[in-house]
Amino acid sequence: IKPPAWQMGHLAVASGFVGQLFGGKANVPSAWMETCFGYTAGRPRAAYPKKAELIDALERAHAALADGFLRASEAHLAAVPDDEMAARFFGT
Repeated sequence: IKPPAWQMGHLAVASGFVGQLFGGKANVPSAWMETCFGYTAGRPRAAYPKKAELIDALERAHAALADGFLRASEAHLAAVPDDEMAARFFGT
């Protein structure tokens, strides 16, 4: 089981990634995925950002994702993502 800090950070990173599929910015530091929120486990608590930073990043990523989704055209939503990993996970 991963700690709550990992859960929050991973949600922020994933939301930022999906937001990019709508043309937005990731809104989270790129180093987070490499240092804290990938699929590895066992990082010490000190390796994670502080709670306030995690909440801020998650809120910004969710806001950008929601904005991008609301602005997306039907054609964009029906298209296969350009990103190879996203295409495998999401299809359209």
